[in-house]
Amino acid sequence: MSSSTYPYDYMPLIPPTDQGRDPYVEFITRWWWLLLVGAILGGLAAMAYLRYGPVPYQSTAYIQVQQTGVTLTSNAGQTQQAAENFAAELSSPYVLEQVSKDLGAKGIAMSQARLQVALQNGSVDVSTVRNSNFVRVVVKDPDPNRARTIANSFSAVAVRVVNERARENLDSRMQELQDQINFTRDKLLNAQLQRKQEDLQQQIADAQSRLLQLQMSYQEELQRQREADRGNPAAGADTTLQQLRQQWQQTLIQQITGIQKNIDDLNAQLRDVQSQIQKLPSNTDPTVSAALADAYSQQLQDLTNQYAQLQLDAHNAVSPLVQYGDASTPIVATGKKKMLLLGLAGGVLLMAGLAFLIDSIRRRRKRQHGDEDDVDVDKLIQALERAGVPREALNGSAAVKAEER
Repeated sequence: MSSSTYPYDYMPLIPPTDQGRDPYVEFITRWWWLLLVGAILGGLAAMAYLRYGPVPYQSTAYIQVQQTGVTLTSNAGQTQQAAENFAAELSSPYVLEQVSKDLGAKGIAMSQARLQVALQNGSVDVSTVRNSNFVRVVVKDPDPNRARTIANSFSAVAVRVVNERARENLDSRMQELQDQINFTRDKLLNAQLQRKQEDLQQQIADAQSRLLQLQMSYQEELQRQREADRGNPAAGADTTLQQLRQQWQQTLIQQITGIQKNIDDLNAQLRDVQSQIQKLPSNTDPTVSAALADAYSQQLQDLTNQYAQLQLDAHNAVSPLVQYGDASTPIVATGKKKMLLLGLAGGVLLMAGLAFLIDSIRRRRKRQHGDEDDVDVDKLIQALERAGVPREALNGSAAVKAEER
């Protein structure tokens, strides 16, 4: 014990004996036996839970996304993207509502809200299998039969709902294409008739021009013959000349008759075309419609090809999803090793918390006793001063008391 004296209000700081040591190492060294007990108890609790507790079982169902197109490999990327879209759709409220109804019919009461919670906490997981065209439905439940039933119901209802919607979309798309084909066909027919009308009108105008020329030539030739006969009366008696004139006139008359008949035929065709145009429900400008005939023809061909492709893909289009067998046989969702590790870690953490609580209580009690001792020493010194004890003696006593503490 030191013989140095200190004022009564000064207390020297005595460094703790464990200064410089890692507090965690000291904690483990002091409480290792309690941590070991916690590990043993946690392991035993995990083994007991695996044997007697409600162990969750897991069942997996697979849904295949059908591939469409000319070749199965040409649109693999599109099929994988479609699988991701379908996986997101299977978590929609409408699908969950249908799954809830199907489960209710099988004696399992799960509302849409409960299914939504199950998706959020991982009891039901809908995801895609990487680099494939499969959607996976994983269900975890303490009852193995219930887990498998939910997985089968989820996949079956999802396939039915998606395929029904796909069939409705296909019918709607085919009807839309059929309406477009009919509309374009009417436009094309109108354009073709307008073009034919223009062609017939041009042919009639050309035929009438030729007819007029022949008629003028015939009249001019008759006038020329009359003038020739007046200048040479003997020419009228020439049999050969008269025969040649008759042949020539007969030829002109035949040509005129043929052209006239052709004009009549063209007029009949024109009237028929005009009658068909009047029956078509079109308010398109005839000039514009005739100019767009080639465009309408190309559009009609494209629409027809699309319609034919839809018919070829109709089987896969109306059944984009296929339930790939029944759900798997339920297996334990949590492995024994994982559960044992969790039990050991939980036991160690629990006992570590208990040890920390004990240390905290001990430190609190120690601080409380130290404060009470300080109060008693102060009161004693004040009483001795009032009794006339010298300060030097009081300082020495205070120093001795401080060192003892």
